[in-house]
This record gives sequence, structure tokens and C-alpha cells, in this order.
Amino acid sequence: SYGVGDGYFFITSGEDAVEDVFRGDSSLADSDLYSSVWSEFPGGTSPVLYIDVDGFAGALESAMGGLIGGDMDEATAVLGPISVVALGTELGGDVSRVTMILFLRSE
Repeated sequence: SYGVGDGYFFITSGEDAVEDVFRGDSSLADSDLYSSVWSEFPGGTSPVLYIDVDGFAGALESAMGGLIGGDMDEATAVLGPISVVALGTELGGDVSRVTMILFLRSE
């Protein structure tokens, strides 16, 4: 599901999650993983993109059921050790800096 409002675009695992975002019931900022990811970015960076790969893959597989089958296994294998993809931007005067970090699983 997706939602647009308050200057944001959301893609979530279900309609309830979209409604939660706009009601303010839950927040990514409450997630330890989310907070940990953004603490690694330079100060002043504004979040632009955050993908919890494991959570997204699990939600997609759950939502799609048997429709994607082996394709999900193949996609997961390609992503390999990547657990989170995050992208942020920092604006300063006439300069814009974009930082993307791929977070890897520690085994």
C-alpha cells in the first residue's frame, strides 16, 4: 500500500500501516534499527530513503503469498548481505550532498 500526504510519500506493507503514519500511532523514530542507521550519517543529514531489506522482503512475501515463489528467493540472494539501504541529503548554501549507505549484516 502507499500513501501521500503532508509532503511525504509512503510505501508500506499494508493499509493499516499507511493509516498509522497519518494518525501518528507509530513512528520509524521509535525503531532501534532506524535510529541506529541514521546515527551513522553526517550531522545535518535529512532522511530521504530507508529500506529495511529483511522487513520489506518478509512483508512482500507475506502479501504476495505463492505468487512470487522462487523469484523472492532469487531476489533475496542477489541482495546478499545487505540489511538496510538508506539515503540522506544535506543542503548547505549552493551545495547539496547526497549520502547513500548500504548496511551489511554481521554474521
